[in-house]
Amino acid sequence: MVAPNISCGQCSWCRRGLRNHCENFTSHGVFIDGGLAPHVVVPATQCFPIGHHVPNHIAALAEPLSTVVNGAKLAQVFPGETAAVLGGGPIGQLYTALLKLAGCQVITVEPTEERRQLATTMGADRVVDPRQEDLAVSVRDATAGLGADVVIDAVGSQLPNALDVVRKAGRIVLFGMNERARSEIAQVRITRDELQLLGGFIGQETLVFPPAIRLLEQGRLNLEPLVTHQIQLKELPAAIEELRAGRATKVEVVGFA
Repeated sequence: MVAPNISCGQCSWCRRGLRNHCENFTSHGVFIDGGLAPHVVVPATQCFPIGHHVPNHIAALAEPLSTVVNGAKLAQVFPGETAAVLGGGPIGQLYTALLKLAGCQVITVEPTEERRQLATTMGADRVVDPRQEDLAVSVRDATAGLGADVVIDAVGSQLPNALDVVRKAGRIVLFGMNERARSEIAQVRITRDELQLLGGFIGQETLVFPPAIRLLEQGRLNLEPLVTHQIQLKELPAAIEELRAGRATKVEVVGFA
């Protein structure tokens, strides 16, 4: 498996052990060509072995799963807690599955019907359509009025909603990224309720890739339903439209015909 994010190892942040904040940070498949080709050259340092018994389309989930492992570590989840996952895209579905495996009661919030159904398959104990239900009321009804112990913003614009549903002294992990999102919040709520706001950006590959790969090798997570489309490269434009419409969750290019 390839960890696509490249750090220089020499800048001030790399020398502090914060390679995900490298001043010269770059990525295969984003800033460097790679991924949508039969073969690609990557540095040996970015390669991690994975068992041959793991199907390729599941092994390909190691990278996004590794970032979710990082977020779960930040959240310090514990069996018996309630976790609210805001967003049912690929990352939200991975959080749903991983937090359920960690022993949490999971509430997944997603407006798209197909993705709500998938969240149930991935392990959500309750799914909420924020267009039809009052989100704060739904979460508090499921938690004896307390609120969620952990809230994951898997979208990048859900901080106000996260503050509405988290319990006192709870934790919020801001994972999704939306550079245009702006939120007006009452800061006193964070102080008075002793809330923890945690940003989670990809993670250190040497710390999160090995546990993600072990999870895939052990088969502890059933991620088969997450891969909704396996396509040829020529089908990619149509698949992107399916993603935009919310009818697809994880699309993988498996052939180049």
